[in-house]
Amino acid sequence: MNTELKQQARLGGISKKFVLRLFISSFACLFLAYKIDWSEFANQLKDLHLMYLFLAFAAVITCIVISAYKWFLLCRLNGEVTFYQCFRWYYIGFFFNNFLPGSIGGDVSRIIYASKVLGSQQAVASVSVERLFAGIALIVTTVTGILSINEGASLLGQVSIFVMMISFFIAVIFFKPFEKFMIRIFGEKITSFYKAIEQYKQKSQILWLLLFYSILFQIFFVFVTTYLFKAMGVSVPFMAQVAFVSIISILTMIPISINGIGVREGAYAYLFALVGVAEFISITVSLLFFILVLVGTSIGGLFWITEKNR
Repeated sequence: MNTELKQQARLGGISKKFVLRLFISSFACLFLAYKIDWSEFANQLKDLHLMYLFLAFAAVITCIVISAYKWFLLCRLNGEVTFYQCFRWYYIGFFFNNFLPGSIGGDVSRIIYASKVLGSQQAVASVSVERLFAGIALIVTTVTGILSINEGASLLGQVSIFVMMISFFIAVIFFKPFEKFMIRIFGEKITSFYKAIEQYKQKSQILWLLLFYSILFQIFFVFVTTYLFKAMGVSVPFMAQVAFVSIISILTMIPISINGIGVREGAYAYLFALVGVAEFISITVSLLFFILVLVGTSIGGLFWITEKNR
């Protein structure tokens, strides 16, 4: 009886969270819909440059390929796994991310499939480390972008902060005294992280490659927005896009809405208005971005069906 009550309470908590996210997404969308000039919106869609739209879609696919490859770099150290397998599993993860908060659903599906080849411990470690470096790259690009659009900041100051960030992350990962210090502060929560990454420390060149491809992913992620703005005939400073797109990525990771819907569009409207972009243009770009990602990752559903039949 107690178990049933706990399960019911857990399900009730999940449903309440879902309703809250649905409410936030719906409220944000209604508010933005009220502010959009729909006649201008329709005119912008009619005048879209299809070549740039295609390039934006190509950038989405490139992001998926880069993501799969950097995960493959880790997976292949621990078992007989091919790039195509990692590509297929990552695509399935992206597919589930369209319907679940944050990126948890995609990570869980990747762990499930990879566990069949690598074992559960190695699968969890590979996903954890890949996610860690994705987070490092996101922080690096966010801070770099923000510093670059700050006209009062000197180039030397920007480079110094960039180097300090990289040095800090290297210290966190590689230096034993720093590891002991972090474990003393955070205890068991951080111990599991160091256990996951320990096996990869002997392959430091792989970790450098992982960081490189993680930053490359962030750059191509920004290219999606760049080409969408160009498709609408609007030019936006690239470093401003680096800053804003990275900030928006962080905001949409917070599980307060359904797949970032509403939050993403509001953030686009607010942030890009700071560099003179009209709200309806930013919102249109955000919606097109969402549609391209949805279409680009939909093939993951086909991979999921074929994977079930294996």
